[in-house]
Amino acid sequence: MRADPLDITREPVLSERRSWTFERASALLILLPILLGFALRVLRLGFQPLWWDEGYSVWFATHPLPQLLALTAADIHPPLYYILLRGWIGVFGPGPIVLRVFSVLVGVLAIPLIYVVARRMFAPRVGWLAAFLLAINPMHIYYSQEVRMYGLAMLLGLGALGAGWAALEGRGGAEARRSRGAEEKTPANSASSDAGGDATNAHTANLRVYVLYILMATAALYTLYYAALIPIGLTVYALLRAVTGPRDARLSGRALARWFGAQAAVALLYLPWLLYATPRLIPYVSQKVVADADRPLGPLVYVGRHLSAFLTGHLEAPLTPYWPFVLLLLFPLGVGVYLSWIRGFPGPVGLGQGSQFPETTEEPPEGSTPIVRARTKTRHAIVMLAIVLGTALALGWLIGFRFPFFPPRGERLLLIVLPAFLMLAAVGVDGLLRANRLAGYVTMGLIGAVAGASLTTFYLEPRYPQDDYRPLIARTVEQGLPGDMVFAVYPWQVGYWRSYGNPNGPTAILSPDPSWGAPVMAALDDALARGRVWFPAHLALGGILESRAEAYLAYKATPFLNEWFGAGTRLSAWGDVPPGDALPWTPVRAGDAVELTSVRATGEPVAAANALTGLALGWRADAEPPPLAVSVRLTDALGQIWAQYDYAPLGGLGLAALPDEPKCTSCNGQKDDRTGPWNEEDAMGLLIPAGTPPGDYQVEVVVHPVGDARPLDFIVADGASVGTAMPLYPLTVTLAAVALDPARLPIAARAETDMANSLRFLGHTAADAPAAPGDLRKVNLFWQALSRPPEDAIAFVQLLDGRDAVVAGWEAPPGAAYPTSAWPPGTLIRTQAALRIPAGLPDGRYRLIAGLYRADDKSRILTTGRADHLSLGDVTLRDRPHTMTAPNPQHPADATFDGLARLVGYDLGSGGVTPGETLPVTLHWQALGATDRPYTVFVHLVDAAGNIRGYGDGEPGGGAFSTTGWLAGEYIADAHTVTVTADAPPGAYRLEVGLYDPATG
Repeated sequence: MRADPLDITREPVLSERRSWTFERASALLILLPILLGFALRVLRLGFQPLWWDEGYSVWFATHPLPQLLALTAADIHPPLYYILLRGWIGVFGPGPIVLRVFSVLVGVLAIPLIYVVARRMFAPRVGWLAAFLLAINPMHIYYSQEVRMYGLAMLLGLGALGAGWAALEGRGGAEARRSRGAEEKTPANSASSDAGGDATNAHTANLRVYVLYILMATAALYTLYYAALIPIGLTVYALLRAVTGPRDARLSGRALARWFGAQAAVALLYLPWLLYATPRLIPYVSQKVVADADRPLGPLVYVGRHLSAFLTGHLEAPLTPYWPFVLLLLFPLGVGVYLSWIRGFPGPVGLGQGSQFPETTEEPPEGSTPIVRARTKTRHAIVMLAIVLGTALALGWLIGFRFPFFPPRGERLLLIVLPAFLMLAAVGVDGLLRANRLAGYVTMGLIGAVAGASLTTFYLEPRYPQDDYRPLIARTVEQGLPGDMVFAVYPWQVGYWRSYGNPNGPTAILSPDPSWGAPVMAALDDALARGRVWFPAHLALGGILESRAEAYLAYKATPFLNEWFGAGTRLSAWGDVPPGDALPWTPVRAGDAVELTSVRATGEPVAAANALTGLALGWRADAEPPPLAVSVRLTDALGQIWAQYDYAPLGGLGLAALPDEPKCTSCNGQKDDRTGPWNEEDAMGLLIPAGTPPGDYQVEVVVHPVGDARPLDFIVADGASVGTAMPLYPLTVTLAAVALDPARLPIAARAETDMANSLRFLGHTAADAPAAPGDLRKVNLFWQALSRPPEDAIAFVQLLDGRDAVVAGWEAPPGAAYPTSAWPPGTLIRTQAALRIPAGLPDGRYRLIAGLYRADDKSRILTTGRADHLSLGDVTLRDRPHTMTAPNPQHPADATFDGLARLVGYDLGSGGVTPGETLPVTLHWQALGATDRPYTVFVHLVDAAGNIRGYGDGEPGGGAFSTTGWLAGEYIADAHTVTVTADAPPGAYRLEVGLYDPATG
């Protein structure tokens, strides 16, 4: 045997036994990256919300197949992924976690596949390294969780890449040539039949490889248009192999013809879709390019961003600016690839590390060693992967230059060539390991470190916090009814509701036209005729259609919800709710801003079943008032709020007027041209949520300036204040006529637990933030009657310390005045509990529990699991600092307030003030004892006639030093800002200071 001329690169030939053992071990070790990849892909699977493109996926996949094909023909992606997703939804449903599990499975399948492909191209260790790099690759993990086609396109593209390599390197052709050579050297009567059989088998194997390539490439093209870059890159490689290199190593004309035949087969299989979709696709792409107005990237930035993303994924804030530094990792990887180019991957033919595919298309020169053959094969594989990767980057940039389309995270379009990049990276790491283990380990460590940093932000940073529709959809499910409609402007919104929504909740429908006109008005009229309409107005993109639709709804119906979710989405809800007749009413003023002149309401009993009660409030303003917020509330005798509708008076939602509709100031936010006065009647509906205990309630109204949480006082004709909450009329709430789905309840932590008295605990809602001594921790408990309870019960909530001692507690009937023994089967009840955490309680973690006990003998009612309480989690307690050192105020004082506190002095801003300005005042208090009431401090500027010319009311320290958390003996510096009224005349004024209970005045 002739010696290898490059002795310095020669490695010892593995024995047959050692090679077999290594290959067997590598086949087992592949389980490690598969399991690691699965764990990373299911981690926090439901953390990120669905985003627009995922909503589109659900939208397409929930249509009948003919409609699905028609819709995707006018979209930027072909239909195969949506068809498969449609089948998945048909079996498992459209839930967001279920949808993402499909992507997870597709992503995990790519890990063993890249192992097989890289192993056959190079060596088992390279296959294992490629699988490991893919398992931890942030970009692939990202799209193994996203409900989109990119992961599937990559999987199919990887299959096409492996099959294309096998076809071009001649799995069957080389073996056939070897068989023909054996036939020539063997007597005809002894070996011809064996050689002919080998050739037949080889040709059959080669045919299977081509069939596999055709199927994989075609499926990839039906999944992603950019998948065409893989066949193009392989064809470029085939042409280069046919015209370059030693003559005996070139791709034969017959092999090249077979390859183009396979490409023709792919084209023919794809032609029906092109003929069907092209007429629809071209106008869509042209319009999208104009609408998105993306600017093409420079070639270096384009390539750099893709290579960086291939290594570390989409770097989220705060890592986004650092993507160029990731490119430094390409240097050691490039060195490693060069070393592998020099060395190859030697091993005995048929046994060692290069045994899966023949090394070359043509038989190597007689007498050449396995090292020479393996090196040739290695070089071909490196060249092929580099050409596929380079072709994709070059053509991708040219497409983007001609049709600029590079949205955020636009690198996803070339995810199909991520395997080629990772296999080259695995070759580089292996080359470094064989040359210098330390260099190889350091490079792997750096790749793992940057992947870990990227994955940390991926798992912890919300990507779309302003567009998270989960709270918005939860609101429609909780407060909606089966006949309600959600009117969506964008298909992705419909997809959101089909995934996150509830089958018994509102149904989402799509606007028939993206522009305002008769079809949209007819669709809104039809939706209103069916029931109530929920309208998620996505205003971040301008909201032209949304604003006109809102104005039309305000003209045709009555609002009962108006709430912002994030900075760009406003959810409004509308129904046919008659406001009723005028009630006896004496006008009252809300501060100096507006006057409540009239009230209309039906006052009829309303069921606690998300039913609506109508009312209308008349407002008058002599001069243009400041921006105000009005809250119409349903309250009980304890002042607890059970229902609430917030809006802006004197103009409702603040909408644009419809040019073709009559002028109606109650349905638009544009004031008349006159300077005043303004008279408006705002009609609205108040929704009575499911779970509200039946009983007698009060409807009241509160007004406060926008941006100022302090409500305005209502002042009657004689100038007396009647408080900040103005009672309007009583309202009786009745039991729901039919049992409601527990999904109607706003339960944050659902945990069904059956109790021994025929009640079921459904879950609770409570704040997660740490508490401080003196805080009022509110907890909502939710119950369902399985059958009529045999006895009355009392609900309790307790806070326990580390020794299970009760440090704070609350108890009351779970249905308030509606006793549990009267609950019919199916009744839903919400219990509002409030724990006052005692002042002085040490910092630490406390257990929060709840439960029921019998009203007659006080014995606790057990769960079916024999527990006497329900665990609601832990509460972290963090106290604020307390100052026990006496202050030195500018103006000493000594005034005691009913044993609660002593005013020891105050500080004033220097100089006088003018009308409209503010006066800073700091009050210095000393706490004299504890209280469970959160008193408000008032600071009034009063003129000589006793008129108040400035207000500075507020909780001590702006709420930071609530009186419920005061410790006896501590000193509190309480800063206030007194705003002087604009009409305050010059003169001498005095400050009046005191405390009052805001609940009673």
